[in-house]
Amino acid sequence: MLPAFTSSKFFAFRAEHNGKYLQSVYRKNAAGNHIEASGGVEANARTRFMVERSEEEEGLMHVQCCYNNKYWAPVQVQDSGRSCWIIGTADEPEEDLSSPSCTLFQALPGKDNDNSIRFLHSGKQKFACVVSIGDKTYMQLDDGDDQENKSVNFGFPQEFPKHVAFRGDNDKYLSIKPLSTLDNIGLRLSSFGGFSEKLPSPSFLEKKLGEGSFLEKPPKELSLIILQIVIYEWDGPYKVQCWVFWRRNSTDMILTPLVQQDDNDPDSLFEVVTRDGFIALRNLGNNKFCRSIGEENVLGASDDSISKWAKLKLEVPVKSREVSDVKFNLDEAKIYNKKIMNVVTVTRRNDTSGEIKVTFSFTKKVEMVSTWVTSGSFNIGVKAKFTLGPLVLVITGGHVRTSAEATVSLSRPTSQNNTDEAMVTEDYFIPPKTTAAGTFHAMRASCDVPYSYKQTDVLTTGEEVTTIHNDGIYTVANNYNFHFCVTDDREEIINLGG
Repeated sequence: MLPAFTSSKFFAFRAEHNGKYLQSVYRKNAAGNHIEASGGVEANARTRFMVERSEEEEGLMHVQCCYNNKYWAPVQVQDSGRSCWIIGTADEPEEDLSSPSCTLFQALPGKDNDNSIRFLHSGKQKFACVVSIGDKTYMQLDDGDDQENKSVNFGFPQEFPKHVAFRGDNDKYLSIKPLSTLDNIGLRLSSFGGFSEKLPSPSFLEKKLGEGSFLEKPPKELSLIILQIVIYEWDGPYKVQCWVFWRRNSTDMILTPLVQQDDNDPDSLFEVVTRDGFIALRNLGNNKFCRSIGEENVLGASDDSISKWAKLKLEVPVKSREVSDVKFNLDEAKIYNKKIMNVVTVTRRNDTSGEIKVTFSFTKKVEMVSTWVTSGSFNIGVKAKFTLGPLVLVITGGHVRTSAEATVSLSRPTSQNNTDEAMVTEDYFIPPKTTAAGTFHAMRASCDVPYSYKQTDVLTTGEEVTTIHNDGIYTVANNYNFHFCVTDDREEIINLGG
C-alpha cells in the first residue's frame, strides 16, 4: 500500500489515459453500476471514493463509491462477441480471494509519478485499465504488467461550500481593509463582531466592483465584508475570491487586486489543509501558510508551518437552510446485512381423542431505523430544516419501495428510530394425540439509497441562494416479510402407533 493511502481515506482518481476522473455510472442496459473514466473536473459524489482496509489480508483494500456506498467488484460481461471482466460494483465486501465476487484490490506505484498508482485485483491478479469503446470509456480488468492505460493519479478531494467566512486565532472575522493604493485591497482579521443583515449583498458589490465600474476609492462597506467564495479545483489548489481574487504581493501580504490576474498565477492559488477544528491556507507562490501579521492583523503568507496564528476557523454565513425536493434513485439502491429476525416458536399438545382448536399468539415487532446524510457536502455545523416527505423508503420482499407517510421535518439530518408492536393471532385445529408447533419470524436488512435534493440558503446578507445536490444517502433498516407457519408431528405419532 502506498504511504499516501495511510493518511486519508477519501480519494478522487484521474485516468492518465484520457485525463478524466473515475466515476460510478449506472446503465440500465449494462450490468448495473460500473466504473468509467468519464468524470469531468466538477466535483460530485460519483467521482469520490473511500478506501477501506482489509481486515484479513495485509496490504489489500476495498474501494467504495461515496455516491451509493457500493464496492468495486469484477463483473463478467459480453463485449463485441467476447467475454471480459470490467470493474462493476457489489453491495457487500467479499474478502475471499477465491470468490468470483472478491472486492479486494492492491494499489501499486505507477511509473515516474508519486501520485500515480495502478489497481491490481487481488483475486484475479488482473490490472484495471481504461478501455474506450465508442463514446464509453470504462475500467476493464486485463492481464499484463505494462503501464499503458493502467495508471491513475489520485487526489484528496475536499468539497467546500461556495460562501464561507474565516475567523482567526483572535476570534475575529477576516474582512477587507481599503489600502492607500487604488488598485489593491488588503485583508485583515477585523474587529467586526459577527454576522449581520447590514452586510452588503454579493449582487450589490458586483455592481460596485464590476469591470468598468470601479469607484475612485473602495466603498466603505468593503471593510465589513466577510463572505468569501471558494472555487474548487479537483487537482488540489484553490482560488479564493471575495468578489475579486486573492493574490500574494512581493511583501507576502494577501491582497484582492481590482484587476484580474492570470488564472494560473501561483500567487493566486492556495492549498487548503484541514485538521480537526481548523483549516490552514498555504499560498503556492511561496509555499507558506497565511497568518495574521502586525498590530492591524493583516493577512500574510509568512509561516513555514502551521503556527497558532495560521489556524483559521471556517464558518458558513447562512441564517437558515432548507432541504426539499428529495428524489430517490432506487435503481442504485444497495441492500445488505440480510438476516432472519424474531424467530419465536410455541408448541401445543393435544392428548385427547378428538380434534381441538388452539390459538397461537405472537408479538409482531416492526422496527425501523433511518438516517439522512450527505456524503460530500461540507456543512460546517449549519442546521437545516429537512422536508423529506411524503415518501419514505422501506424494504419489503427483498426490494426497496416507497411508502406514503406524513411529511417529515428535521432540524438536521439525523437518525430516527420507530418501533411499533402488534399482537398476531392464528387459530389451528390439532388432531388427536398430536403436537403442533407455531413459528413466527421476519427478515431484516439494511439499505442505502442515493438521493438528490434542492438546498435553499438564506445568507446573512438576506440573499437567497438555491443549489441542487446529488450527494445524499438515505440509510434505512427495517423488519419485513413477517411469516407464520404451523407444523405438527401426527405422522410420527401414527407411526408410533399412537
